[in-house]
Amino acid sequence: MMNISGLLKSLIKGKSKNEKENQFDDTWHAASSTKLTGAQLRFLSDHNLPLSCTFDATGLRTAEYKSRMKELDKTVAYGVTPCKKYNHRLRTSAGHCIQCNPASIAFITRYYKEGYVYIMSSRDAKAIKVGFSLDTKNRVQQLNTKGYGGASDWKLIYEAKAPEAGRIEHEVHSRLSKYKKDLQHIEWNKLVTCQETFSCSSEFAVAQIKDILKSRGG
Repeated sequence: MMNISGLLKSLIKGKSKNEKENQFDDTWHAASSTKLTGAQLRFLSDHNLPLSCTFDATGLRTAEYKSRMKELDKTVAYGVTPCKKYNHRLRTSAGHCIQCNPASIAFITRYYKEGYVYIMSSRDAKAIKVGFSLDTKNRVQQLNTKGYGGASDWKLIYEAKAPEAGRIEHEVHSRLSKYKKDLQHIEWNKLVTCQETFSCSSEFAVAQIKDILKSRGG
């Protein structure tokens, strides 16, 4: 598994111009159980939206995915019905097409403007998780309650409050992409592949966050 930028690079490596364009449009994110297309991944990457803000709404009614997104602090839904104008399949938590109305991204980026970039660790999963949250204590409880990644022993190792925390999280994921570790769990009767789990040490991940914060004057 890779971060968005790494995945896109792997998709287009060695392809002609036409093949690259078709690859973006037609290639499914085969490395996980999600259904993000190459074009969708490119859109998220171009607008600096981390994978952690997305929610798989496959099979859910609008009211259902809106409710669950609010509960989980998610802002972009995929696996939804296509928009009438261009058949886009990315919607905001309010149900609007985010690709037709990119101005709505301003709200999403403001939402991620300040918060906590955190690192959690699980001995059972033999992995760490790098994410973003407004309330890390509550996030730990959520992860352990649902058995995130097949483990229920997640512990908070490190947290740093920062402006544009979502973008910092995105950059950390990019730096750790070669350590990406596939973990899965069952949620709402669906197999979910974790997007934020890695096999490197927590010390190494902490160093990446601190380096990014330092480069931003934090």
